Amino acid sequence: MQDEEKISALAQSMETYFGAAGITSAQVDMALIQIEHRYYMHDAVATLKQQQARETEMFGCKEERHPACFADAGFSNAAAVPASSDTSSAFVNPAYSALPIIPPVVTELASLCKFVYVYGDTRAKTRAVLCQIYHHAIHDRYRDARDLMLMSHLHENVAAIDVLDQVLFNRTQAQVRFVYLFYAII
Repeated sequence: MQDEEKISALAQSMETYFGAAGITSAQVDMALIQIEHRYYMHDAVATLKQQQARETEMFGCKEERHPACFADAGFSNAAAVPASSDTSSAFVNPAYSALPIIPPVVTELASLCKFVYVYGDTRAKTRAVLCQIYHHAIHDRYRDARDLMLMSHLHENVAAIDVLDQVLFNRTQAQVRFVYLFYAII
């Protein structure tokens, strides 16, 4: 699980490469890999993982850094620090302000799904819509999940899709129904 962000970043760079090379089918596959690595995580968890991965990329592993690199690191000897000095920002690395802004996971997932809807084959579209529905459901957006499920007409031909997609369909249905029952939405 530690390298999940690295895999996602690799899939993103490969998607960019295949887009520049004009290989749309491979670009759809890479977009689907990114979707499948993001859909089951809550936005708060995914954003935290992205921030930690980017911080590790810029500054190295947290265990290998000196304790003074962290903002909560204090001095054990107060006499060694002059009273007029500002210790709150003394050891804050200016590169922290250079960390890139992370787009919201919902926006990222929606744009990847739109790309798959336009250029993907039937199986890729099915998996993308199921992942997006599941993502809506875990964020308590029942109406969005329900509307997307009804518009996709997946429930009409679930027997025609392969077993892995049926498993994802059943997981998605269970999550949507759980949200429905939990909030008693009528």
